[in-house]
Formats: sequence, C-alpha cells, structure tokens
Amino acid sequence: MVVPVNKYLVCTVSLLLVMAGMSMSQNSADSIQIRKINGGDIFVYQGKRLKPKELVNITQSNDEARKLMHTAKNNYDLGVGFGSVGGFMIGFPIGGALAGGEMNWALFATGAVLTVAAIGFSVKYKKVARHAVKVYNHGLSPPTSSSGGLWFGVRGQQFVLSATF
Repeated sequence: MVVPVNKYLVCTVSLLLVMAGMSMSQNSADSIQIRKINGGDIFVYQGKRLKPKELVNITQSNDEARKLMHTAKNNYDLGVGFGSVGGFMIGFPIGGALAGGEMNWALFATGAVLTVAAIGFSVKYKKVARHAVKVYNHGLSPPTSSSGGLWFGVRGQQFVLSATF
C-alpha cells in the first residue's frame, strides 16, 4: 500500500528540525575560541575575529581574565612598538646601502636587537592572552541542558517524529 506524502508537510517538518538544531547549538557563542592559522593564534567571538583591545573589552566581566588581558595587551603594544622601530632601523641602513651609501652597521644591529625583543613580547602576549581566554571561558556559566528533545527518524517503513518535554 502506498501512502501519499504531502510535500509541504515534509518541507515544514524538515525546516523545523533544522531550526531546532540551530537553536540548540547557540549556547557556546559566548565563549572565545582560539584558532591556529599559519602558525599564529587568532581569537574569535561570535564569528568575529578579535583584536587585542576587543579582547580586553569582552573579558571585563571576569576580573582575573581582565587583568591577564591587560598584561597581554601591554606586551602586544610593546611588541608592536619595538618591532616597528626595529624594522625601520634595519631597513634604513639597507636602503641607504642599496642606494649607494655606506652601510650603518650600528643602526642595523640596534634594529636587530629591538626586533628580537619584539618577538619576545609577541610570544609573551600569545601565552598570556591564551591563558586569559581560558580563564574567561572557564568562568562562563555552563549551558543549561533540557531534558526534552525532538527526534525525527525512520522506523521500518514509517517516518517518526517524537517530541519529549
């Protein structure tokens, strides 16, 4: 015996199941995710890539995470400053030498030292920021789990929709 299937009913039930699955997965959106890309870390919150200043703002609700992020942001700022000045101090003598001038080795060496210091600050930022994010995520309230559920499947030759509350 062939049972006629109402295609609108099937589409409506399918859409409801997809929406129910999406609504159950939204609890983890408040946590900050750490993703590794090209050997570096990026921090993502609700699908948006975060800058260090934004990380500081988000972690305001957790005192320990906020303090750690302030320390991390200070390391980031120092790293950017030392790296920028060091890069200039390396590039200026090289550019002068390429233009026909004499290489200023003292300026080049000073730039190299500042660049190495910038790498150290960058490593420290990454380490402290990762720890701050872990502290922040740990301090979030766990998602509430409901005892109910919605199940859609096939038993024998029948489609079954089961809802528990």
